[in-house]
Amino acid sequence: MKIKQSDRVGYGVAEKFPLSSCVPFVASVLFASGASAGQGDCSNLTALQIPDTTITSAEYVAAANGLPGYCDLLATVAPQTDVEVRLPDDWSGRYLHFGGGGFDGRIPNLNSAAMSSGNPLSNHFVVVGSNGGHRAISYPGASFSTDKTLTLDYASGALQEADLVGNAAVLAYYRQPPKYRYFDGCSNGGKNASVVMAVLGDNYDGVVAGDGVYGHSNENTGGSDMSGMTAAWARAQQQVPLSAAKGALVYRAELAACDALDGIADGIVSNPEACQFNPEVLLCAGSSNDSCLTAAEIQAVNAIRSDLKDATGRVIGAPYGLGDPSQAAPFTGALSSGFLAMAFRTTTYDPTTFNVDRDFTTVMQVLDGVYGMSGSIEGIGNYLKQGKKLIVYHG
Repeated sequence: MKIKQSDRVGYGVAEKFPLSSCVPFVASVLFASGASAGQGDCSNLTALQIPDTTITSAEYVAAANGLPGYCDLLATVAPQTDVEVRLPDDWSGRYLHFGGGGFDGRIPNLNSAAMSSGNPLSNHFVVVGSNGGHRAISYPGASFSTDKTLTLDYASGALQEADLVGNAAVLAYYRQPPKYRYFDGCSNGGKNASVVMAVLGDNYDGVVAGDGVYGHSNENTGGSDMSGMTAAWARAQQQVPLSAAKGALVYRAELAACDALDGIADGIVSNPEACQFNPEVLLCAGSSNDSCLTAAEIQAVNAIRSDLKDATGRVIGAPYGLGDPSQAAPFTGALSSGFLAMAFRTTTYDPTTFNVDRDFTTVMQVLDGVYGMSGSIEGIGNYLKQGKKLIVYHG
C-alpha cells in the first residue's frame, strides 16, 4: 500500500493540533552541513531484504524547488507499520527520524514545512517516519486498543521497526552508516522521544522532545508519566463543564490579578507559581450568568488545578496551570478515553467512570509495565550519561 502525501498529517490529537504548534524552531539547531557520500541506484532498493518487511516502492524524485533529488522508499513491516525513508543526493551523513502525533495511523509530514528552517532534505538529511504501527483507515483514533500487538507497536515497536528499515536503506544506498543520528518528536512524538532515549538510546546522538511524556509512575514523576497524565485527563472529564464565555472570564480575572506582578502589564503572567488567584472571587451572588461562576464551577476549576493523589497521598497526576479552564475537557476527551481503553484493552472507555483508587493500579501496570508507553527516567538518565544530547521544550 503506497501512502500518498495527501494522506499524511502532522503531529496532533485527532488531527486537530498541527505540527506548527509543536516544532517551531528545532530545525535550526539540528541542521548542519557535512561531507557528502556516494549513492547507489534507487530502484535497486526494491530488492532490499529486511525480516518481516515488504518494500512497496523505491522511486527517485528529481530535484525541484530548491530541494535535492532523493530516493523515496516506502515499506511495510508486518503487520501494519508503514515506513517512509527519503535518501537525498549529496547526503550530509545525518539521519533524522520523526515521531508521530496523537494516535498515529499515518506517516507524519516529512516535509516539515512548519519548521522555521524548512524541509530537512534541503540540508541533505536522510528523513524517516512511520505510521506508528497501524493504519488509521482501519483503526481510527485509538480503536487498535484491543489488539496487543498493534498497541505494542504504537508504544515502541514501530519506532524500532522504522529505524531498522531506515538504517538498512542507508547502508544499501550509500554503503556507509550515518555519522550522526537524531530523533525529533512533539506531543505523541515527544512521548516517542522518551522511549527512543530510554530503550533505543544507543541508536541516537541527539533527541528533540516537545510536549512529551516522561517516566513511569513508580519513579514518582509527579504526573509527567503516561499513567499519571491519563488519570489527570480523566479527572478533567469528570468536572462540571465551563462554557467558553466563563473560561474567558476566569482567564481575564487571572490576568487582572497577576499580570502586573512582574512590574509590566503585558498580557502575560510571567511567573504562574507566584499567582495566588482564587476563582472564588467570581462566585455568583444570584443566578448564574457569564460574568460569574457557580459553586460547582469553582469546584471544577480548583479540582483540575490541584495535585491528583492516590490513597496514600502520593502525587500521581499533575495539576493544570493558569489559563482558560474551559479548554481542559475538550482537549483531553479523546486522550483519556483512548489510553484508558488501551490499559483495559476495551474498544471504548468512558473516562467519567474512572476511579483512581480502583483503577489506577491497572493503568500503571499496563501502560508502564506491559506496553512501556513512555520511557523511564532511569533509561533517559542512562542515555544522557553517555554524553548524548537532549533538547526539551513544552507549550
